[in-house]
Amino acid sequence: MNTVIAIFFLTGSTVILLAAVGVVKFKNTLLRLHAAAKSASFGVILLTLGAAVHFVSSGDWILLVTLIVVVVLVFIKTPVAGQAIARAAYFLEDSEMWKSLELDEWHGKDKSPQPAGEKERGA
Repeated sequence: MNTVIAIFFLTGSTVILLAAVGVVKFKNTLLRLHAAAKSASFGVILLTLGAAVHFVSSGDWILLVTLIVVVVLVFIKTPVAGQAIARAAYFLEDSEMWKSLELDEWHGKDKSPQPAGEKERGA
Protein backbone atom coordinates (compact mmCIF):
# COMPACT_ATOMS: atom_id res chain seq x y z
CA MET A 1 0.00 0.00 0.00
CA ASN A 2 2.87 2.38 0.76
CA THR A 3 4.19 1.85 -2.77
CA VAL A 4 0.90 2.97 -4.31
CA ILE A 5 0.85 6.06 -2.07
CA ALA A 6 4.46 6.86 -2.98
CA ILE A 7 3.71 6.53 -6.69
CA PHE A 8 0.75 8.91 -6.41
CA PHE A 9 2.80 11.44 -4.43
CA LEU A 10 5.86 11.28 -6.68
CA THR A 11 3.82 11.48 -9.88
CA GLY A 12 1.73 14.37 -8.56
CA SER A 13 4.82 16.24 -7.38
CA THR A 14 6.53 15.72 -10.73
CA VAL A 15 3.50 16.99 -12.66
CA ILE A 16 3.33 20.09 -10.44
CA LEU A 17 7.06 20.68 -10.93
CA LEU A 18 6.64 20.44 -14.71
CA ALA A 19 3.72 22.86 -14.52
CA ALA A 20 5.89 25.35 -12.63
CA VAL A 21 8.64 24.99 -15.23
CA GLY A 22 6.05 25.56 -17.97
CA VAL A 23 4.82 28.73 -16.31
CA VAL A 24 8.37 30.08 -16.20
CA LYS A 25 9.48 28.93 -19.66
CA PHE A 26 6.44 29.53 -21.88
CA LYS A 27 6.40 32.83 -23.69
CA ASN A 28 2.77 33.95 -23.81
CA THR A 29 -0.21 34.13 -21.51
CA LEU A 30 -2.26 31.31 -23.00
CA LEU A 31 0.59 28.81 -22.89
CA ARG A 32 1.40 29.78 -19.31
CA LEU A 33 -2.26 29.50 -18.39
CA HIS A 34 -2.45 26.05 -19.95
CA ALA A 35 0.56 24.87 -17.95
CA ALA A 36 -0.77 26.32 -14.73
CA ALA A 37 -4.38 25.21 -15.04
CA LYS A 38 -4.22 21.77 -16.60
CA SER A 39 -1.00 20.36 -15.21
CA ALA A 40 -1.14 21.82 -11.73
CA SER A 41 -4.73 20.68 -11.21
CA PHE A 42 -3.83 17.17 -12.39
CA GLY A 43 -0.91 17.16 -9.96
CA VAL A 44 -3.13 18.28 -7.08
CA ILE A 45 -5.60 15.52 -7.93
CA LEU A 46 -2.82 12.91 -7.91
CA LEU A 47 -1.58 14.16 -4.53
CA THR A 48 -5.13 14.07 -3.19
CA LEU A 49 -5.60 10.51 -4.46
CA GLY A 50 -2.41 9.50 -2.68
CA ALA A 51 -3.71 11.03 0.53
CA ALA A 52 -7.08 9.30 -0.01
CA VAL A 53 -5.39 5.90 -0.38
CA HIS A 54 -3.43 6.58 2.81
CA PHE A 55 -6.49 7.53 4.83
CA VAL A 56 -8.57 4.62 3.50
CA SER A 57 -5.84 2.18 4.49
CA SER A 58 -5.85 3.66 8.00
CA GLY A 59 -9.66 3.52 8.19
CA ASP A 60 -10.36 7.25 8.31
CA TRP A 61 -13.43 7.54 6.08
CA ILE A 62 -14.35 11.12 7.05
CA LEU A 63 -11.12 12.44 5.56
CA LEU A 64 -11.78 10.39 2.44
CA VAL A 65 -15.08 12.20 1.93
CA THR A 66 -13.30 15.52 2.47
CA LEU A 67 -10.68 14.63 -0.14
CA ILE A 68 -13.38 13.64 -2.64
CA VAL A 69 -14.96 17.05 -2.14
CA VAL A 70 -11.53 18.64 -2.76
CA VAL A 71 -11.14 16.75 -6.05
CA VAL A 72 -14.63 17.78 -7.20
CA LEU A 73 -13.94 21.42 -6.35
CA VAL A 74 -10.63 21.34 -8.24
CA PHE A 75 -12.46 19.98 -11.29
CA ILE A 76 -15.03 22.78 -11.00
CA LYS A 77 -12.76 25.71 -10.27
CA THR A 78 -9.98 25.05 -12.79
CA PRO A 79 -11.94 25.69 -16.01
CA VAL A 80 -13.77 28.65 -14.51
CA ALA A 81 -10.57 30.29 -13.29
CA GLY A 82 -8.80 29.53 -16.57
CA GLN A 83 -11.60 31.13 -18.58
CA ALA A 84 -11.64 34.22 -16.36
CA ILE A 85 -7.86 34.64 -16.56
CA ALA A 86 -7.81 34.11 -20.35
CA ARG A 87 -10.60 36.65 -20.82
CA ALA A 88 -8.82 39.19 -18.63
CA ALA A 89 -5.58 38.63 -20.53
CA TYR A 90 -7.39 39.06 -23.84
CA PHE A 91 -8.83 42.42 -22.88
CA LEU A 92 -5.77 43.73 -21.01
CA GLU A 93 -2.87 42.69 -23.22
CA ASP A 94 -1.99 44.53 -26.39
CA SER A 95 -0.30 41.69 -28.19
CA GLU A 96 0.32 40.44 -31.69
CA MET A 97 -0.87 37.04 -30.52
CA TRP A 98 -4.52 38.11 -30.59
CA LYS A 99 -4.30 39.51 -34.12
CA SER A 100 -3.56 36.06 -35.54
CA LEU A 101 -6.84 34.56 -34.32
CA GLU A 102 -9.09 33.24 -37.08
CA LEU A 103 -12.25 33.57 -35.03
CA ASP A 104 -12.54 36.34 -32.48
CA GLU A 105 -15.69 35.47 -30.54
CA TRP A 106 -15.29 38.20 -27.94
CA HIS A 107 -15.30 40.93 -30.57
CA GLY A 108 -17.54 39.14 -33.07
CA LYS A 109 -15.02 39.03 -35.91
CA ASP A 110 -14.59 36.06 -38.23
CA LYS A 111 -11.21 36.36 -39.93
CA SER A 112 -11.22 32.91 -41.52
CA PRO A 113 -10.71 32.85 -45.28
CA GLN A 114 -14.00 32.91 -47.21
CA PRO A 115 -14.52 30.66 -50.24
CA ALA A 116 -14.45 32.47 -53.56
CA GLY A 117 -17.82 33.90 -54.57
CA GLU A 118 -19.33 33.93 -51.08
CA LYS A 119 -20.33 37.11 -49.36
CA GLU A 120 -19.02 37.83 -45.90
CA ARG A 121 -21.27 36.87 -43.02
CA GLY A 122 -23.35 39.62 -41.57
CA ALA A 123 -23.34 41.68 -44.76
